[in-house]
Amino acid sequence: MIGPIMPPAGGVSVHIERLTHLLTNDFDVQLIDESRVKKPGILNIRNFNFFGYLKALAKSDIVHIHSGTRSLKYAHILISRLMGKKTVLTIHFLKNCDTKLKVKMDGWMYSLPHLTIPVAKDITERIALTNNAVVKDAFLPPVLETEPPIPEELVNWMASKKAAGYQIAVANAWRLDHYKGKDRYGLDICIAAFDRLKKEGKKVCLVYVVSDLGGEIDIKIYEDQIATLGLSEVLYLRKKQVSFVNLVRQADVVLRPTNADGDALTVREALILGKSVIASDAVPRPAGSIIFKNRDADSLAEMISGYLAGQNREVRANAGAVADYGKFYKEVYSNLS
Repeated sequence: MIGPIMPPAGGVSVHIERLTHLLTNDFDVQLIDESRVKKPGILNIRNFNFFGYLKALAKSDIVHIHSGTRSLKYAHILISRLMGKKTVLTIHFLKNCDTKLKVKMDGWMYSLPHLTIPVAKDITERIALTNNAVVKDAFLPPVLETEPPIPEELVNWMASKKAAGYQIAVANAWRLDHYKGKDRYGLDICIAAFDRLKKEGKKVCLVYVVSDLGGEIDIKIYEDQIATLGLSEVLYLRKKQVSFVNLVRQADVVLRPTNADGDALTVREALILGKSVIASDAVPRPAGSIIFKNRDADSLAEMISGYLAGQNREVRANAGAVADYGKFYKEVYSNLS
């Protein structure tokens, strides 16, 4: 299994962790990490241990690639195929696929694995896959018993807000990066939306989690905005990884204000836990999501106001709807073996 391994937490790293958990009773899973945070006992490609990398692939029957970076996906696919390994690629999102050459190259390269798994239909509409390709959402159910507790300071902050009659929204970002020159995860429009909501006297607050501070955008820019606008009492900026599953369980509503996305784990996770989700229309969203206009803080504020007034709440999924998500992957691997 190749890709970013937790920590830090992001949609792909959480997916890999949960998939590994589902498979451990049936398969011997070895991890190859691409994260900047190196972990003892796990091979990390950033150590440039090419011999160790080739040795790990040589011992494997199946190589499952989850990389986000185009160059890494290409390299893993070519090396795995040249070594004669059964190769699976999950495309969690398409990044910078904005020229005809990139579209053609992605379509060709991502058709080389024995199986390609795009997490959303719009991926197959953007690139032409000629191999065996199966669209499968990236959601895997959380392993609740392994989730760490929420830090006491954050628990106390939320408890004080609930006692004061506030509803709690939560949102998260792996890290603060740009997409087409804009904040990919939408912290900037959350700040603008909650500035408007506070001025309108709406009793709603936001916990926004940034797991990794090594992104392209300096978080201090947003801290200064929050202080200047006087939003500290309604906007808690968590600058460290936290169990977002447990945070969602304590929240009233979950926000997904991204301007680019795949099949967002955050959205499906919230829905399966019975929470309302307000998400941008940057990509198609699962049924039950409340949609606002991408990159539009006023639209986001309006959807939150509507939610608070009970005007746009949707029928949501619940934990009883969880299927045997591990079965799909066990069948995939067994059929390739």
